[in-house]
Amino acid sequence: MAFSINNVTLLGRCAQDPELRYTANGTPVCTLNIATSRSYREGDEWKEVPEFTRCVVWAKAAEYISQNVTKGNYIYVDGRLQTRKWQDKEGQDRYTTEVVVRNFVIPKAKGEGIASPPQSAKIEEPTGETVPPEKEIDDMPF
Repeated sequence: MAFSINNVTLLGRCAQDPELRYTANGTPVCTLNIATSRSYREGDEWKEVPEFTRCVVWAKAAEYISQNVTKGNYIYVDGRLQTRKWQDKEGQDRYTTEVVVRNFVIPKAKGEGIASPPQSAKIEEPTGETVPPEKEIDDMPF
């Protein structure tokens, strides 16, 4: 068996309000986009390049995030990369790569520490369920 690691850690701002939906079985699933950036120097100027990463959270944790995170809030997530395939309304194959969140922390305002999710919001990824098809995104929300 080959050795491999599939782990992603992000700390960034929520690019838009999280979206809570439910699978056909009634399992809560929350999607959110996290904005991070990298900086580099070009001559005497510093350039900043934004990156937007789609994240998926399941079960009670999905409900917790949808109620406690809004656009602009910092959030730390830890999870794994997953690529999904589906067909759009025209029958074209579409793909998305996202982070399936295992752990998260919501930092509070300066000097207030961090907001830890309650034990009831423990991450539970259902087996055999998939995220409902997403809406077409024309451009980023800001």
